[in-house]
Amino acid sequence: MMTKTLKPKSFPWYGIALACLCVGTEAIAEESKVEDFFELSPEQLSKLSVVATLATGTPRTVAKSAAAITVITADQIKDMGARQLSEVLETVPGFHNSVQQNTYDASYSVRGIRNEINAELLFLLDGTRLNLPYRGGLATGIQIPVEAIQRLEIIRGPGSALYGADAFAGVINIVTKKADDIDGTRLGVWAGEFDSQSGWAQQSGEVAGWEVGASVQFVNSGIDSSRIIERDRQTPIDRALGTSVSRAPGVVQSQYKTINSFLNLQRKHWYVGFSAVSGFDAGTNAGVNAVLDPIGLGGGNQYLPMCVIQPKICSKIGS
Repeated sequence: MMTKTLKPKSFPWYGIALACLCVGTEAIAEESKVEDFFELSPEQLSKLSVVATLATGTPRTVAKSAAAITVITADQIKDMGARQLSEVLETVPGFHNSVQQNTYDASYSVRGIRNEINAELLFLLDGTRLNLPYRGGLATGIQIPVEAIQRLEIIRGPGSALYGADAFAGVINIVTKKADDIDGTRLGVWAGEFDSQSGWAQQSGEVAGWEVGASVQFVNSGIDSSRIIERDRQTPIDRALGTSVSRAPGVVQSQYKTINSFLNLQRKHWYVGFSAVSGFDAGTNAGVNAVLDPIGLGGGNQYLPMCVIQPKICSKIGS
């Protein structure tokens, strides 16, 4: 799998040479940052702080937050090579990732608490609820790529006192990249197994006094031909009736395409955002009602507008 991210102001002929030079420079810089941490004393390491807002609704260091919190940054996501949100959450202590029956969407167990459709785990996007109101959990078949994520804030355990019943097992806040995080123009592509490709573009700037950040990503993933269903729910019916309706044994129809768009506007204490997560040409995985279907395709859309008045942050975090 190969990944390439460019961050130019414009694209003259020498941009390619500059990008090649940056690859080597970035590797040296990352190695230098790691060595800097090893040179710190235990006392100095203890003073390094990671800020999260999830436990109390206000910015506080993780050490002073009244909950078991994990914060995963964009740099950490890049280093682990994860391409989907579920791949990142697999690294969180106390989280165990499996798949839902039939749909093959991710199903999480948090400290032994598990619900088939994640109805007891609250997902937030920039502090705004993502769970479906009529059943909890995320929309079926929705995939969330990670290129637009600035950090993840995760409460491992109950957060219902602050966030309600859907936070019984935990809370996951997906913080997207704002204008300052993008800082110009970013373009990237990657390709991998199962005929998978992705391309994304990010842009930031200032419009009429508003700091604007925008991100769009397209992902196409093909079928993993090694995942075979030997028998489905139709198989025993065929045996009993002497019919041959079942398509099993057959390959799991795991292909999908997604387009994810995020728009953020900030001005003083105002934050306005909009996200659109769209899935289309998606296979039925193990099939509707566990009957393998190599022909049917599905899709779905989820739109989320946000408008928040942000409180003034104290100069001393956690005070």
